[in-house]
Amino acid sequence: MHQSSRAQLAVVGARGRGGFVGRLLGSVSSALPAHAHCPTVVVPRQYEIGTGEGAARFAPIADDAPVVVGVDRSERSDVAALLAAQAAHQRGAPLHLVMTMPPPESWGVWYAAMVPEQSVIDQQLEQLTDELETFADRLRGHFPGSVITCEAELADPATELLDHSAGAQLVVVGTRGHGRIASALLGSVSRSVLQRAESPVMVVPDLDLDRLGNGSPRPR
Repeated sequence: MHQSSRAQLAVVGARGRGGFVGRLLGSVSSALPAHAHCPTVVVPRQYEIGTGEGAARFAPIADDAPVVVGVDRSERSDVAALLAAQAAHQRGAPLHLVMTMPPPESWGVWYAAMVPEQSVIDQQLEQLTDELETFADRLRGHFPGSVITCEAELADPATELLDHSAGAQLVVVGTRGHGRIASALLGSVSRSVLQRAESPVMVVPDLDLDRLGNGSPRPR
């Protein structure tokens, strides 16, 4: 934890095998993403690495799968999106931005009285998609040549990101969100993604962008 204050990135496995090291790794991979001062990548146990010998075993694997990031247009999720765009650019991979609105059936006791007409929901999704595309254009300005796509869906955010993790090489989330979308990237979402994602997951804390090391301004 202390080392994260001087690091640009921390990487841990989802859980270890056997003995003290195994128990420690499990607790670290749970606690570190929530408290680290730098982004943390948690690699799932089933993740495959290269099959070569020595250093070749850890050489990057050519992969055109996307980097997927959950956004809610809060400051924290904007920083997570910027780091996701940076990771995708470095990997030569496409970036996919995902924003969700909570489905009406998740509104609990307010569902019957508050559910809007479908046309209103469709209009809100269209507005969110337009906002997200504008944001994607700003990211493209920071990372020329990057392929960036986006979607706004009526869905549970954790479920949506978990579905995307099956075909992603990295999923990026913030520690929590404070955006105007009720299903923002809350702690419960990032916990669910960490526990069940099929791809590595990067959790991004509330960062000063100067720590990125490239002077990138926030893409507003």
